[in-house]
Amino acid sequence: MPVVPTPGEVVIRRQIENPRACLIVSGDFGDLLAGWWHHASLWGGEPDGLASVLMRQGLAAAVLHLSNRPRNETVAWTLNLKQPPTNLFLTGSSVEGTITGRVITQGVRTEESSRLFVQVVKPRGEPQTSRLDVDGFDVLEIFEQYFTRSEQNPARFFAIEQERFAAVFGLPGVDPAWLHGLAVGGARTLLDTAVALDERSFRFECGCSPVRIVEVMRSLYAKEPNELFRDETQVEVFCPRCGRRWWVDREQFDAG
Repeated sequence: MPVVPTPGEVVIRRQIENPRACLIVSGDFGDLLAGWWHHASLWGGEPDGLASVLMRQGLAAAVLHLSNRPRNETVAWTLNLKQPPTNLFLTGSSVEGTITGRVITQGVRTEESSRLFVQVVKPRGEPQTSRLDVDGFDVLEIFEQYFTRSEQNPARFFAIEQERFAAVFGLPGVDPAWLHGLAVGGARTLLDTAVALDERSFRFECGCSPVRIVEVMRSLYAKEPNELFRDETQVEVFCPRCGRRWWVDREQFDAG
């Protein structure tokens, strides 16, 4: 039966096109993006134009990537833009079907070029980290650069219409020239002709909680709590993953 989305979710459909040796994954991200917009507006104020574009493309690209990965990975992406100094942070789980992220513009350090950092974590394994210099501001194109240079496997990412996005992943035997030259119209045709494989849903969800926030603060300030509280009985902190605001009481902190 088809997966029915709930508010804040997107249903991803996977298809295969054997004659072209490629996988096509797609979804309508309207509900998921609305979930992010509500979250960002609630905790950080209404996002500006750059943040909206970065998150819109980034959330879509990250979910499309995760939907085509084994269901035992947690992946984090940090796009560090040199100009304007901006960090786009995304993290998602192919296990839980979740994605979250935020845009940071204050106190951002930059290098001589824009860079993408990717960390993949699997159970009982060491984290795998990739770093590459990237060009441009289009997050969909930057994900394509990552696949070409780090995954050694071609992939294309497309904004099909409004909030509908798709990705085409090359399989062994794919014609790289054909995939490189694929345009939006060709991607739409693949969505109409490729054979359906399966569907699964992803939701915008961070998972931060009072307990987890206290754990993070204790890992940073357990030996020097006065640096955090500065004689106050509680302090406001922000989730590093999604930007949500939390209040941590000194009593809770001391009790662990």
